[in-house]
Amino acid sequence: MTDARAKEARDVPDNSVIVDISVIVPVYNTLPDLVTCLDSLVGQSIASGRLEVITVDDGSTDGSGETLDRYAAEHPGLFRVVHQENSGGPARPCNVGLDIARGRFVFFLGSDDYLDSEAAERMVVAADRWGSDVLCARLVGVNGRWVNQRLFSEGDQAEVTFPSEDLASALSNTKLFRRELLERHGIRYDHDLRVGSDQPFVIEAMSHARRISVLADRPYYYAVRRDNAENITYSSTWRQRLQGISAIMDHVARVLPPGPERDTILQRHLSGEVATILRRDFAEVGQAERSELAAAVNQVTAAYLTEPIRRRLKLLARLRYDLAAAGDLEALAELAGAEDSTLALLVTDDAVFQAPLADAGRITDDRFSLPAESMPATLWASLGDGCARLEGSVLVVEGSLGVLPASGDRVRGWLAPAEERVGWGARSVPRVQKWPPRSRPLQLAEDGSYTWRLDLAPLPKLIPGTAWALRIEIDALAKTWRLPLRAALDGPASFTRDGQTIRMRALPDDDGRLVFELLDAKDPHG
Repeated sequence: MTDARAKEARDVPDNSVIVDISVIVPVYNTLPDLVTCLDSLVGQSIASGRLEVITVDDGSTDGSGETLDRYAAEHPGLFRVVHQENSGGPARPCNVGLDIARGRFVFFLGSDDYLDSEAAERMVVAADRWGSDVLCARLVGVNGRWVNQRLFSEGDQAEVTFPSEDLASALSNTKLFRRELLERHGIRYDHDLRVGSDQPFVIEAMSHARRISVLADRPYYYAVRRDNAENITYSSTWRQRLQGISAIMDHVARVLPPGPERDTILQRHLSGEVATILRRDFAEVGQAERSELAAAVNQVTAAYLTEPIRRRLKLLARLRYDLAAAGDLEALAELAGAEDSTLALLVTDDAVFQAPLADAGRITDDRFSLPAESMPATLWASLGDGCARLEGSVLVVEGSLGVLPASGDRVRGWLAPAEERVGWGARSVPRVQKWPPRSRPLQLAEDGSYTWRLDLAPLPKLIPGTAWALRIEIDALAKTWRLPLRAALDGPASFTRDGQTIRMRALPDDDGRLVFELLDAKDPHG
């Protein structure tokens, strides 16, 4: 089809229809997932006539275009279909949808993703209540798709600040935008970007927004990774992805002046997409292509890798950037298989060092020194999954943390009350104090593994239903850093005390941490 049909759709008269939300769906060869997407829009709870769905078929060849026409015929007044020649990416279809949208708000939905049945209604209500120009509704991943939940971890927020580290981790266009904001500032997608065109769009919209809000009380958007992994993000070459990332960073530099706010956004790309190209793609390409890849990355880092960003990077990303800048491709290749979970940590009185286990003997070299601002991400990445079991009344937890034994008793464990965690059923859980009152050191091994033992028999009188979570704390750089131990329940889970059998059961939360309850034998919920 030609752009004539797109023009025909744009000429549809307004007829003074009051539409709350225009959902714009760019479509290219996404059957059968497209059917799930369209069904989720048909099933929206919002009142009839308040929702319009604009689907833009970008030259599909798998029957997606015909499917759109069928849905439009079956649901008159809901779907508007535009057919156009393939443009090579979602930018042009999104702009076509924006040009004909009538809603007070617009929302972009991937044609292989789908919405909660109440998403449109709840988003509009929240945006009207808070006066939001941009509303970030909670996304979750499906079929192995990973979606960063950092922005949603604090629950609903009527107003959040841009730029911020939380928003820097959520720059996709899967948000509700007030259309008046987009029109007033002429905000549109860059047609030259095959990958990542949504990020400059979102950054510009948020930089002009009077209020940005977060709606996190439930999942609203389900992001699907297709079985054939043909999403542009997954199938593009490193050159295409780096070109897109570079253009995004250039756009950020045009919108934000040099300084901490710009660094907050750029760090997201330098610790994420660009670092991935230097890690994963460098390992996969041939020898002749590696020098080209390193040189292309060097162009980006020369422009945007400031010293404050560099200090906050994880160790391996920092080392790889330094080696690329020095042209040491052989050393870069040696780091190809290294992961954050295979690193060693050494905590001293006044410094923290991290290095690959193979370099643990020279870990106190200056290049392995960690600044305080990198500690949270470093500790979280170092924490591997473990397992917990009972040996009599002794709780035994084993896992990987990467901390070397020379760190001494600066690494300790304890049980924290977990009554405020979700997912434990409807019963209220009594408030309890942490146990033991003084944290117990972990037993650390040279390979970075740990063992932690705690006798539960001396616990205060058992309160049925008391929930606990495993925690560790690390004294480093004049602070105490606390984080959860991730561990699955494995092996015996009961012991006897004072004639009662006490059972432990796992209640994993959304982050994969082990939350467990102590139950006496008479507990009817056990």
